[in-house]
Amino acid sequence: KAIKQELWEYFEKKRTHFSIFPLALSPIEKKVLSKVLTIPYGTTTTYKKIAEELGNTHNIKEIIRVIENNPYLILIPCHRVIVDNKNALYYQAGVKIKEELLKLEQDNCVNKKSMLN
Repeated sequence: KAIKQELWEYFEKKRTHFSIFPLALSPIEKKVLSKVLTIPYGTTTTYKKIAEELGNTHNIKEIIRVIENNPYLILIPCHRVIVDNKNALYYQAGVKIKEELLKLEQDNCVNKKSMLN
């Protein structure tokens, strides 16, 4: 019930991160997805940068696999991970949904900045 409420708030542009979610993950999944959780709302990073930050550039395919198979879509914001050329590589819910989530967050950031000025 709490997760539903937080998701509702996210889509209403009232929430930028989640406080509640289960973490039934393997050690590598915990390591990679914990890094994904640090990506700020409204921004993106690359698979390569995550691999570099984890010191695991030799096994980037494993990192990509973990991110692409994230069982907690939106709650762990794997939609914020893109390839170097600013394109979405894959998203379980579809690349179109990934692009819409990024747009929702970026629009919300722009709106909040304009309200502060």
